[in-house]
Amino acid sequence: LNVLHPLQNGWVPLRSGAVVGRADCCQIEQSPFGAQMPFRLTLMHPPLDDPTLPYHSNAYLAGHLRHSGFDGVSLRDVNIEYIAYCLEPATIQYFHDEVDRRLDKLRQLRHLSYREQEQYFRLSASPRFTHAELSADVSLLQTRSEFLNYPRYVRAMRRLNGHFCLVGSLSYPGEIDNFMLKSRGRYSPYSLSDLLSADLAEKLCYSFACFFEERMRSDTVYASTDVFGISVVYDHQLIHAIHLARMLKRTWPEKRVIFGGTAISQLYKYLKDRERIKAFFKLCDGIVIGEGETAICEIADCRGDLSGGRKITNTL
Repeated sequence: LNVLHPLQNGWVPLRSGAVVGRADCCQIEQSPFGAQMPFRLTLMHPPLDDPTLPYHSNAYLAGHLRHSGFDGVSLRDVNIEYIAYCLEPATIQYFHDEVDRRLDKLRQLRHLSYREQEQYFRLSASPRFTHAELSADVSLLQTRSEFLNYPRYVRAMRRLNGHFCLVGSLSYPGEIDNFMLKSRGRYSPYSLSDLLSADLAEKLCYSFACFFEERMRSDTVYASTDVFGISVVYDHQLIHAIHLARMLKRTWPEKRVIFGGTAISQLYKYLKDRERIKAFFKLCDGIVIGEGETAICEIADCRGDLSGGRKITNTL
């Protein structure tokens, strides 16, 4: 499902739940934490992020787990799966129809507030492309010779960015620009009240919620997972990552969700009152701060059970 990764060197997911990389070449040794992992752990890279450059952190963690004797670990690039979903013909048509529906609803109002005018402008100004056009752009990014042709690359990226501008118009008060969710000053991604607002997230993550309901909810890998590890590398992933945790908990309340990654670690580091991090535990069961190699093995060894004051390295 790696539709936009042109160069498959190093750690690159080739399909849902599958990874080719050094971890597959490691010999499984006896784990210092016990025998092979008796449960399923899925490490996830959340939206929204550059689809041409998958981050390596989850692959390193999976490799460390396998090298330590745990083989029940799956890798899912939820970001690239979501982006691929947004480029499917039925999804493209659905988004075009939803834009028309929202425009019609706004046109029926006698007066538009400032925010409604902004929303109307974003919806009406977003370009529309056909599946054939977008498919050709994706194909260019998958072909090395075409990918290295800079003028064609620029044209393809402009069209793909235009399509996701339309997807972003359905995410008001947010926008999508260059595969990043932008606030444009309408909310603050650095405010805990905004970050943890379910009502705001429902609007910002509208298209991602569609993907979750249509694909992730019925995915057998997720259904058989005991612990979800969500690695949030960049600030612009925070809103989607937190809403992903919220939707996972709504769907499978018995499963455990653990946050990690640079963005979460930095958020905790710079909190004026670190006690406020406790608000996250309405959505997750643990937060790994800093390096996660030892923590992930200890979490696997205790089957994700962080209750009873259990001490896990670098983990809240």
